[in-house]
Amino acid sequence: MEFAVNVPTSVGGSSDSEYAMLPMADSISLLAKTAATVDNISGGRLKLGMGAGWKEDEAVAYGYDWPNAPDRLREMEETVRLMKRFWTEDEVTYDGEYVSVKDAICKPHPVQDPHPPIMIGGGGEEFTLRIAAQVADSWNYWGGVELIEHKLDVLADHCETYGTDYDAIEKSWFARCVIRETEKEVEELLERVPRFREENLGENENHLVGTPEEVAAEIDRYADLGVEEVVVEFVDFPGTDGASLFADEVLPEFA
Repeated sequence: MEFAVNVPTSVGGSSDSEYAMLPMADSISLLAKTAATVDNISGGRLKLGMGAGWKEDEAVAYGYDWPNAPDRLREMEETVRLMKRFWTEDEVTYDGEYVSVKDAICKPHPVQDPHPPIMIGGGGEEFTLRIAAQVADSWNYWGGVELIEHKLDVLADHCETYGTDYDAIEKSWFARCVIRETEKEVEELLERVPRFREENLGENENHLVGTPEEVAAEIDRYADLGVEEVVVEFVDFPGTDGASLFADEVLPEFA
């Protein structure tokens, strides 16, 4: 089991230098070059997270167009396919639905061979999981055990349809974490963030809430489904008590 830490900002970060960026037709080439540079300066630690976007007000605030969801998803798929070409070919010429480039060069290439892993996030069964089955190195989503189990079944079905290797796709789960040494301390933290109490969670929503032993046991349930990575966001950020406790007492259980 691998773990990454998500920092709650508009551009996500993690222990693997992971990006979460909305592809825009006029910036795919720049994104490819930027990502290749990050992989080089980090010594091959980049994992690129891709999504079709969901926060319309933020996109509009920054002056980006906001196409409908199917168009954003198709653009994401084209972005991923083109990104891999930038990272592996000497020159790229491409005339697609959303972007065109001619004799474009992305040098130096990323350190990782054949390229940094690309994570696709989202649970849409008709578009997102179909795209993930074809082009993703990793797939990430949130939710309860039953929901993740169902989404993995759908992903496997799409892989069978397209003749891709389901086992080659890393399965990743996102969760926020409320962790303290004792039940009393957990309750005190929940008083500050009551939305993470079980009775306040939405349908199919689940997070890591409890003592280190309880958090580790919950992660085990996802590991049993085949989840290989957990992306954790600590609700006490920018404090570090939760992250430190997780590192000291949960991580060793999965070493």
